[in-house]
Amino acid sequence: MNTNRHIQYLDGLRGLAAFCVLLYHCQLLSLVSHDKAMWTDSPVSTLARCLQLGHFAVPVFIVLSGYCLMLPVAQGDHRFRDGVAGFFKRRARRILPPYYAALALAIGGMFVAHRVLHVPLGLQAKDVALHALMLENFFAHYSRTIDPPMWSVATECDIYVLFAGVLLPALRKFGWGAVFTAAALIGFAPHFLLPERRNLDWLGPWFAEGFAIGMFTAWVTVNKRPMPSVLSQPVVGWILGIASVTAGAISIAHTVDGSAELLSLPKFAGDTIVELAAALLIYRCSVSTPAFGVRQMLEWRPFVKLGEMSYSLYLVHQILLINIINVLAHRPVETIFLTTLACVPLIIIFCYIFHLIFEKPFLNKPASISTAKGDAILAIQTDTAATTDGSAITR
Repeated sequence: MNTNRHIQYLDGLRGLAAFCVLLYHCQLLSLVSHDKAMWTDSPVSTLARCLQLGHFAVPVFIVLSGYCLMLPVAQGDHRFRDGVAGFFKRRARRILPPYYAALALAIGGMFVAHRVLHVPLGLQAKDVALHALMLENFFAHYSRTIDPPMWSVATECDIYVLFAGVLLPALRKFGWGAVFTAAALIGFAPHFLLPERRNLDWLGPWFAEGFAIGMFTAWVTVNKRPMPSVLSQPVVGWILGIASVTAGAISIAHTVDGSAELLSLPKFAGDTIVELAAALLIYRCSVSTPAFGVRQMLEWRPFVKLGEMSYSLYLVHQILLINIINVLAHRPVETIFLTTLACVPLIIIFCYIFHLIFEKPFLNKPASISTAKGDAILAIQTDTAATTDGSAITR
């Protein structure tokens, strides 16, 4: 087996999701720079509405994260090969250097925009402190103040603690029922038990359930277990796929800026549908031959390359977009939107350079995972950051 090829669809899916986020933020930031009515009347509004689907990349990233981090511990007693301390050390090495580099870049960009373009600074010491401690996601007011995508990096790090401290111990002692129950209680209880303005919806606690779904998918893959009979039926994949597209279509049809909830449902409703669809897609690719059409699409080299640098792209792209829009202030909304789209290749190049300097040197070595029957080896970059779409403006 060509092990590198075997995992390319994961990088491809991650890269595709990151690219959708970039395009979505071109639309979103152009919108917030102008009056909503001006955007709605724009001749490019149809294209802009379609790009709005990018906010569904969040659950895809979360499922990918659960899948990749579970693969090395999916066999045996479900323990980390170098202990819990080793797991957090590897996570810190992987996540923190690009995070703090992007934080410094964002703060520097704010000062430059303030001095050169006279953009209000709007930066407080508490903003910097919370972002430095990765606690900004717990405070709705501060979670999107410097570099909006960072809130979801902080949320994912919280899920890492949940993964090591709750979900894996529950799996070892009680099984998968306990894992999903714990994730559901932690993920959904705040929404239903706390007052609306304090229910933590802005940090997406329900992504814990999506992470657990990714974990289960990895366990099924590595141990050569069939998906539960109902979920393994092709019709279920079609239903979830159609439901995901329908959720996106409803979002597009009802609002341009994404602020309206889907048919007045909680935010986690559409996310959960997408999480299930993403898990089934990953499972289908993992058990398919390279000739599987969707897998071939995800293994398209540009998507794979974007996936390899997706963490840097995710962290930095909105910093660049915000400053591009600051330069274009007071221009027609169509001009701003189309200019941001035209700048996408330059943004990707900049993010790639950022990746080479601040991310690639800190990548951990791939882990090799034998399948239950020992008939194949999955060599996968389990520490590739499957970080979420982020951007509080998104949610």
